[in-house]
Amino acid sequence: MKALIHGIVVFSSFCLLSCTEKQDKVSYYGLLDDTNRDLAVIVNPELFGSHLDMLDRVEEIACHDSIPTVRVNSEEEVKLIGLTNRCMDGIVCMLSDVLKIQDDLIMLGEPITLDSLSICMSEHYFNPKKRPYFSDSPLTASVSIVYDQNDLSNLDGLLERLIEEHAALDLDEPLKVHLDAVVPPPPSPSNEL
Repeated sequence: MKALIHGIVVFSSFCLLSCTEKQDKVSYYGLLDDTNRDLAVIVNPELFGSHLDMLDRVEEIACHDSIPTVRVNSEEEVKLIGLTNRCMDGIVCMLSDVLKIQDDLIMLGEPITLDSLSICMSEHYFNPKKRPYFSDSPLTASVSIVYDQNDLSNLDGLLERLIEEHAALDLDEPLKVHLDAVVPPPPSPSNEL
């Protein structure tokens, strides 16, 4: 009987130890925090054929009072970033409050490589020179991501960089990231009367 009890104790200890192995730490960014994480709906970029397909799904999730969320896996932790729907509730969108990243280039008049992301994020959130390409306030600053020519394969890396750069700014405001579509230029006016 002692052998049976000893065996049960050893087996139970083994089960408990195997369940307590290192588990991934989960951190929340963007719209997600401890109070609303149950509203997260994970969107896997690799499951979509195009950026527009993913954008449609993100908008569908947002319209159902949930938070479209992308999971970014790193060695230390799992990062969940809740995407914003920047034009929700009839609020007028201010283009100056949006740092636009298109096909892994920062769009500031001239396209700039992501090597300058740290500088651009700092300028965007604090705008010490009051430049028109950047936000007027950290409260209204957001980042727009568009993939027109490239596929979504770099989205995870881009989101991780945005999270890191935003954390380095040590702001109280959450990182606001949204997906956008390329807006074609308006047609040229015709000379017909």
